[in-house]
Amino acid sequence: MILSSIIVKKNGPVILALFLLLPRAWSDTLKVWRDPWLGRDKVSHLALSFSLVGWGYHLVRFEWKQEPAPARAWSTGVVLSAGLAKELSDSRRPDSRFSYRDLIYDAAGVLLGVVVFTINK
Repeated sequence: MILSSIIVKKNGPVILALFLLLPRAWSDTLKVWRDPWLGRDKVSHLALSFSLVGWGYHLVRFEWKQEPAPARAWSTGVVLSAGLAKELSDSRRPDSRFSYRDLIYDAAGVLLGVVVFTINK
């Protein structure tokens, strides 16, 4: 309950935008380029997002002396934005494509990072 309220209040617009874009994106991605759900790069997206949430939360909360809620919002927002920026960058490269599946793994890493690093800390 606490986790869902944190995610919806602070990242609601981003999450809503992702879910509105996903149905069309999946079909477009699969038509053009094979993007397996269990590829090696998916683990990298999950692990990096997870780690960056922990690092960002620690930086804002303990180094910059902010309250937990702003630190959580800052760290999750920056990491989700970085994941989106990476995919937009990939879409401009001739040997790569924008991957909504990578974004899903980024979001899963952020969610796991929020649970592990920020709840009750």
